[in-house]
Parts: sequence; structure tokens; C-alpha cells
Amino acid sequence: MTTDKIVTTIAVPPASPLPAPPHGDQISWIIGAAASFIATLLWLRRKTSRDSTEIAKDRAEENLIGTLRAERDRAMAAAAEAWDRRTKDAEEIAGLSAKNAYLEREVARLSTEMTQLQMRLAQVTDALARLPQDTQLNLRPL
Repeated sequence: MTTDKIVTTIAVPPASPLPAPPHGDQISWIIGAAASFIATLLWLRRKTSRDSTEIAKDRAEENLIGTLRAERDRAMAAAAEAWDRRTKDAEEIAGLSAKNAYLEREVARLSTEMTQLQMRLAQVTDALARLPQDTQLNLRPL
């Protein structure tokens, strides 16, 4: 059995075009321009948000660097002042050390001289004691 298909073509009348709105091209251009403008505003908002974050970060870094430089300068000034004090103290210590050494030598010299004078006094006292009573010299204070 053969089945033949019957193909029928139905002619559909062409659809009637919708009436074009007045100034249709201008409205689509206005809508497109508004959409582009809104998209640009959203992009700029996001971009400026990122930029403001970067600017805030840069300012914070600048403030931090300025603070660190100020601390470094204060530390360097304190170190220089401490070095000057140390130098002056070292000079004073050297002077006092030299004076102490001189005084120690002087004390040793005077001690030796005093010992010699005590020995000489003891000799003179012994010599006077050995003299007979009547031959002692008549010593009077000057």
C-alpha cells in the first residue's frame, strides 16, 4: 500500500505591519543613548570607588612614611646627642684618670719623702739623746 501524502500549501496572507510609532528611530536612539549613559555612570561609579580606595591607601602610605621618617629623624638626633654626651664623658673620664694617676704618684712621692723625713728625725733624735746633758744645744724657736 502506498500512502501518498498530500501536500497542500496554504497561502497565508502577509502579516500586516504594526503601525510604526511616530519618530521610531529617534526613540530607539534615545533609549540606546540612555542605556549607554547609565552603563557609563555605573562603570564610572565602580571605577571611582576603586580609585578612591587606591587614593586612600596611597594617602595612608604617605602618612605612614612621613611618620616613620619623623621617628627616624628623632632617633638619629637622639643618637647624635647620646654620642656627643658619650664623647664628652670619655674626655672627662680621661682627664680624671690622668689627674688620679698624677695624684697617686704624688701621694707615693710624699709618702716616701715623709718616711725619709721620719727616719731622718729618728736619727737626729737619737743623736741628740746620745749627747751629754750639758752639751746639748740651746735650741730656740725661730
